[in-house]
Amino acid sequence: VAVADVQRALSRALRECEEIHKKIEARLTAGTGSVLEDGGCLALTSIPNLAGQGAETAGPLSSKLLHQPACLAPGKELSGYQVVGLNWLWVMHDLGLGGILADEMGLGKTVQVIALLAALHEADRPGPHLVVAPASVLDNWARELSAWCPALRTAKYHGARAQRHAMQADLDAKGFDVVLTTYTYFEGEGEANVVDRRWLCGREWGCCVLDEAHAIKRADSARYQRLSRLRSAQRVLLTGTPVQNNTRELLTLLSFMLPATFPVGLAAAFGARPGVAEAEAAEVRRARRLLAPFVLRRSKRDVLTQLAPKAEEEAQVRMTKGQHATYVRLLQRGRALVAERSGRARGKTSGGAGGAKSAKTLFFDLRKASMHPCLLRGRYTDAQVGEIARAALALDHFGAQATLPMVLKELATYSDFQLHQLCSDLPPLRRLTLPHAALCDSGKVRHLRQLLPQLRAEGHRVLLFSQSTQMLDLLEPVLGPPPGLGLPFVRLDGSTAVEERQQLIDDYQAAGSPLFAFLLSTRAGGQGITLTGADTVIIHDLDWNPQLDRQAVDRAHRIGQTRPVRVIRLVTAESVEEQILKMQQKKAGLDASLLGDGSKAPRRRPRDSTADGDEEEGPGAELDVRMMTTMIHDALSAPIAAPSDEDDAPEAAPSSGADVLTAG
Repeated sequence: VAVADVQRALSRALRECEEIHKKIEARLTAGTGSVLEDGGCLALTSIPNLAGQGAETAGPLSSKLLHQPACLAPGKELSGYQVVGLNWLWVMHDLGLGGILADEMGLGKTVQVIALLAALHEADRPGPHLVVAPASVLDNWARELSAWCPALRTAKYHGARAQRHAMQADLDAKGFDVVLTTYTYFEGEGEANVVDRRWLCGREWGCCVLDEAHAIKRADSARYQRLSRLRSAQRVLLTGTPVQNNTRELLTLLSFMLPATFPVGLAAAFGARPGVAEAEAAEVRRARRLLAPFVLRRSKRDVLTQLAPKAEEEAQVRMTKGQHATYVRLLQRGRALVAERSGRARGKTSGGAGGAKSAKTLFFDLRKASMHPCLLRGRYTDAQVGEIARAALALDHFGAQATLPMVLKELATYSDFQLHQLCSDLPPLRRLTLPHAALCDSGKVRHLRQLLPQLRAEGHRVLLFSQSTQMLDLLEPVLGPPPGLGLPFVRLDGSTAVEERQQLIDDYQAAGSPLFAFLLSTRAGGQGITLTGADTVIIHDLDWNPQLDRQAVDRAHRIGQTRPVRVIRLVTAESVEEQILKMQQKKAGLDASLLGDGSKAPRRRPRDSTADGDEEEGPGAELDVRMMTTMIHDALSAPIAAPSDEDDAPEAAPSSGADVLTAG
């Protein structure tokens, strides 16, 4: 796309946005003042002339404002700011516009959308409407619709292939008001998903709602392009974290919502080089002008006076001696790699893509070592791996068609903990399992072994998040029966069946539940669920994206929480995790610039720093190459710290193959 064309499109979009903003302001305030805060997006918490209108309910679409739709269930009442959200959505619908409802997590975006659908129902604009959401929250949507507006006929388009396709004819025959479905059917390449999309995209929907809409932040993804084929009178996007990595992602959401106003190519106007302050500032100013009419965002501190307080802290933990030895070997390898590449550069040869790949592998290995050395391979010797391979082959563990070379190749990718799990599963190999002390040989596990029993004794309950499902695997025996801590817990990650997720949540949330801890993967367990039964959130390892950690925290810190919430982020001192923390702070600063008060510099520690299943990217996919290069340089340049002087468990002696360090 030519630069001149992009600039013309940007100028046109800015003019349109300013006109739209004037129309919205006129409708919502009747000339009583601006509704735009300094942050660059709408932040309405009240409407000046709403109180004097009388208790209007929905009628034919017009310029009047609404109170609460009459068809909402008895006993259900919208909060004042939720009535404002309803009116904003109503005005946007009346103007033929979409919108991004970006209220901070826990403020009831679902309920505000249900109120809009109820108002449209009363206005003889019954739909049908479509809600697309992560599979993990479909049941919650169904519950909320039933509780708040049972008058809306709701169907959940989800389940086995035959069940879904039979449902199409049934829904066509009987009629419906709201259909709930999942992003999954806009991703798969199989014939079954093609049939799903043909039916979903072949209808005219009234309102198309995307929950957790940051799932479409990449315009080049198959998910985005297929969802773009949905036909509807209005597109409403729900996300508590509209800015996760950069300005372009937010523009992608605007492009999906109003493609005529925001063509995908407009993103080319938002490519300021990181670190170029003047260009970054200009980009933020442009983005704010585009956002103004289309994003409604309120924070908890603006609208909730009774929300439980939240205290956040970072626990800087030191490595154990065994962990430190692993980390130092990796650092030494990294420094040797840098020296080798420098030598090639002086000789005018290039490592090319292979050098970049080696650097990335090194970075991820350093990250694993800072979490737990058993996420790498260092304890099992090659001879032991050969013994494991032969035993697994004899037991047909990898299938009847497997050969010894195939099994050896597979096991070469295993971490110590994965080899330990395999030995645990095969009785002839159980003598090769790692001692419990090896599973406790990390600074973070040692810290948890001290912290968790104390929290339980004081009557607290815990959500424990990790972006690594293998780390969750490792934590299970640490928390489990002796020699573990003997703490009752449940677990949810991307592999947990959708039909099981709500039961796990209900079990944990039940009054008098004996469950102390809930282990969750940051991506699958950090969105769309309520876990106010816990009052302590522990982030075991920071996600690349601070907004995902923020989402995780808000599972407990939300409406319905009656106790103060404590948030503990575990950071391995003087490790690559400190570089990840700095990256989080930079991304949090971008969010504040675009959606908050951009005149304030981000704090040294983000105020609200917040993998699998419902995300297209796995952990690390969002890691920019330049950011990674900077973090590797900083990690390799830092002085090597000393390990902790204390270990809470005897250190398991590494095997003679301890110098073998490969990613698992």
